[in-house]
Amino acid sequence: MSRKLSTAETKLLQLLQQQPEKEFHLNEFIRETGLLPRSVSLAVNQLQKRDLIDEKRIGNLRLIKLNKLNTVKFSVGVTNFKETSPIVWQKILNRKTWIGFQVELNEGCKEYFGNMLQQPNNKKLYQYNWYNSITESVYVVMDEFLLHGRIIGQNLSSPKYAESIIKDCYNSAQKLLDYSKGINSNYTTKTDNEQLVNILHEFQIRYKRLMPHLVLGTSIEYGLLELLKKALDDEKLVKELISPIYTTWDEYSDSLNIIKSIKNKKPFEEIIAFISEHTNKYAYLSMQSPADTPLTLNNFVDSIISLYQKLGNKSLNIIATDVQKEKTTKLEAKLNQLKLTSRIKQIVWLLQKYMYLRTYRINIIYQSHLFIRQLLICIADRFRIEKDNIFLLSIDEITKLLKNPNLLRKYLNMINQRKKGWAVLMWKGKVSIISGSDNVLVAIEKYNIKRKSLDELRGKKIIVGSPAFYGKVTGIARVIKSLSDMNTFKEGEILVTTMTTPDFTPVMAKAKAFVTDEGGITCHAAIVAREMKIPCIVGTRVATQIIKTGQFIEVNAVSGRVIILEDSDSFEITENTMQGLSAYPGVIKAKIKILHSPNVEQLIRSGYILVLKAAEPAFLPFVYKAKALILEEDSFTSHGNFYANALNIPTILGVKGATILLNDNMEVVLDATRGQIKIVKNNQVL
Repeated sequence: MSRKLSTAETKLLQLLQQQPEKEFHLNEFIRETGLLPRSVSLAVNQLQKRDLIDEKRIGNLRLIKLNKLNTVKFSVGVTNFKETSPIVWQKILNRKTWIGFQVELNEGCKEYFGNMLQQPNNKKLYQYNWYNSITESVYVVMDEFLLHGRIIGQNLSSPKYAESIIKDCYNSAQKLLDYSKGINSNYTTKTDNEQLVNILHEFQIRYKRLMPHLVLGTSIEYGLLELLKKALDDEKLVKELISPIYTTWDEYSDSLNIIKSIKNKKPFEEIIAFISEHTNKYAYLSMQSPADTPLTLNNFVDSIISLYQKLGNKSLNIIATDVQKEKTTKLEAKLNQLKLTSRIKQIVWLLQKYMYLRTYRINIIYQSHLFIRQLLICIADRFRIEKDNIFLLSIDEITKLLKNPNLLRKYLNMINQRKKGWAVLMWKGKVSIISGSDNVLVAIEKYNIKRKSLDELRGKKIIVGSPAFYGKVTGIARVIKSLSDMNTFKEGEILVTTMTTPDFTPVMAKAKAFVTDEGGITCHAAIVAREMKIPCIVGTRVATQIIKTGQFIEVNAVSGRVIILEDSDSFEITENTMQGLSAYPGVIKAKIKILHSPNVEQLIRSGYILVLKAAEPAFLPFVYKAKALILEEDSFTSHGNFYANALNIPTILGVKGATILLNDNMEVVLDATRGQIKIVKNNQVL
């Protein structure tokens, strides 16, 4: 079997390996590959002779499927067929970020892991990553992600390895912070471009150097946790041992000191001076990116009052100092009582350190964003770029602009595209920025960046109907199957329903597009779409059966096609109940408040159950005011678990789709002891 595969054979084999469980017919090969019918027929015959495919016939229809065993054996000796297994992407989290962060994260990790984790045959790690600003989704390639985890796990056999990583993280973080603090004293509005390039370059070196610890720390946490689970084989005991003992942090301790001043009836002017100093010190907490607005005095006055009310008559001395010691003592006693090996004890203490480190490293990144913000705004002013737009360029792009101002027109065009959406792709080690929502969607299709194969969606990838008003949009789908579901609809979503009636009009006014199962060009949805000038496709017959709330879809009301572009988790509320994982026990009945971003202008009242994707430090001022927390993140080593246990807030983790399915001011009963959320209507628990 010395002959190499032909171009046509290679294309077919690659397509088959991307979807190894699917049976293709010949017309699908022609459509998907763009090959001529005769080329496809000859290629299929050759692949069949090599026993690389299996064929079955239904009448005259030939159905072709990959012979996975023989393909793996054969591909070892083939030089023009490089992919021996499909690239399978996995969404690992949602987060808001900026282009500079995502580019430096990928470049920093590629360099760090390339030097640190050498593989046989010079195989490189950290070669694939995807982030797009439209859905704020982070994707990795599963094979690479798991391999990385296994290598880290092997290294964890040496306790010194984990300790050395902790030390390196603190050193890298301190170098970034020290340099960032001095940035704004190193330039003026008259500083020349060359010097600004040097300042930016020095920041970039330190910023990029800390980035691998955002990935490495998480890998080590998971690695240690898996070792602990395997050793103990008791989920309840593992959860107890990793309940955070480090239950205080600098901002919280300083807030408690201000509250002490209030309780001790210090003069009003003195208290305001304390809060003003506090604001200067912790304004960075909202800085998920340099584009974010720093927290203000009003934000901290608001959060400190809420914390004051929450704590009531509790002794602040005990809260601030003794709880951590008490938890540490209890954990030591528990470990001794269980008579665990020194190795297992060491894993537990390392996990405790890493949980604290998770918050620390994020806080350093946020602080660096605060300090670099002013420099970037200064550069924007120099080129007369709107200040919010400078954050749509990477650090390298800003550096190039400083070196060559003639690039300004090109970059202004890129900025205008990126306002509609952008993505950062790392593919085989090369990092690319994709500008514009249309190009992002092309990349999603080209690189098959989806949670599942689209063909798994009841065998249908494209839903077809009749255009009622022309236009093409992308967005998050919301499936409405009854009038009672309409209060869940959010501004800017795409309405997917069986058919509309006049009762739907308030919801339709908020929608980005309409898709219906029924109706023609004279139906209610079509008439309203033409009046409101909103893209609309009617008569799809199956849209509500295939599309799920939360999926990222494209409505092309020119061609009459709806395409599921990113298959997110399918979310649903079963019997008016949502289920998650208990992080801190308690039962609370209250109304919901959903926060998608830590908007500093948004002052919310105390007493809500706060719903977040993840409880990052940027949300702390709002967490202080919450009666309970519902979080989509599901890790017991996360910020959410840390804050829940520190502040004694009833919290449920891992409630998938909570920010989509729940609604502001919806009343629920949160039972964080059992990990359940039940919806309340008319004072009745449903």
